[in-house]
Amino acid sequence: MNSQRFSPPGPDPGLCGCDRDVFLRVWSRVMPEVREDCPVEVVRAERVAEPGTISPVTLRDRAGEDYPAQNDVPCLGAGGEDDLSRLQEWIGKELLAGRAYQVLARRSGQSGRMLSAMASGCRRRAKRLSAALFLISGVRFWPAEQGNVPMPRSYYGALREHFLSEQNRGQTYRAAAEDCRDGCLRALYLDLADECAEHAGRIRALLETM
Repeated sequence: MNSQRFSPPGPDPGLCGCDRDVFLRVWSRVMPEVREDCPVEVVRAERVAEPGTISPVTLRDRAGEDYPAQNDVPCLGAGGEDDLSRLQEWIGKELLAGRAYQVLARRSGQSGRMLSAMASGCRRRAKRLSAALFLISGVRFWPAEQGNVPMPRSYYGALREHFLSEQNRGQTYRAAAEDCRDGCLRALYLDLADECAEHAGRIRALLETM
């Protein structure tokens, strides 16, 4: 019989964790005992969704040959494994920035639509980073929301903070691109840096009209 590869579904939005937990719960019900003829072997790992602890699922065929979840391919393969920890960190930062933009949008008037669009942009950046992490490691990562983002006391002060933050994240992405071994990751980082620069430009243009 041919070997089978398991491709688990992604977690629901807002859940902290990865597909491994879902797979283990389901698999333990359908296969409560370890069998020699089982085509799937799960390598358990603790806190796999925490930054820096990504550990892929290993699949094994009936002949005993192992198939790592990551592949040594030029695009989003083993060359990007050094970036797994910071990918998780940046996903969280982009999601937090998006939530902060959405809170600020509710306080603004005519600029609310633009700020909401920027919130969506941050979430799209997080999704792109999450997709890259999954293709490299075989693990889906989407952090849970950590409490509510407070309403800023100063609307103009919050815009200035976002202006600085977008530039800082853009510089971080560009620096990461310079020493990245994976060409696809490098292109992704440069795209995200350009988007951060665009967001900063929108904030500056908004303040120039006030």
